[in-house]
Amino acid sequence: MRRVLGIGNALVDVTTILEDDLTLRRFSLPKGSMQLVDQGKSEMIRAGTADLGNSLASGGSAANTIHGLAKLGIRSGFIGSIGKDKTGDFFENDMSNAGVTTMLYHRDSPTGTAVVLISPDCERMKRKSLLSRF
Repeated sequence: MRRVLGIGNALVDVTTILEDDLTLRRFSLPKGSMQLVDQGKSEMIRAGTADLGNSLASGGSAANTIHGLAKLGIRSGFIGSIGKDKTGDFFENDMSNAGVTTMLYHRDSPTGTAVVLISPDCERMKRKSLLSRF
């Protein structure tokens, strides 16, 4: 039986569908772009869109691949690091529920997120707060 082990950034994708483009303008976000931001800016955007609701998914390139392989029935594992926070707990549970064996270092800094904002015309805008280092 084949097995696959991935190592990478353990991120949580936070996706929000916007009602209009005003939110993008309020945060000076160019439509359709991807920008790396610090934790403060990421939290400001998340707080400013909290009333719109969002969906969460485990993320990071290697984690996405391993998650998909596990869902296809391939024995898979993932090595990475998460914060000792609710976001990290979500990542660990989501991967485990997909059938992934996780080997995660629990650090004191927050779990990294990718905040994805989708405008009414379905243009995707992504802001990453890369705090996941191992």
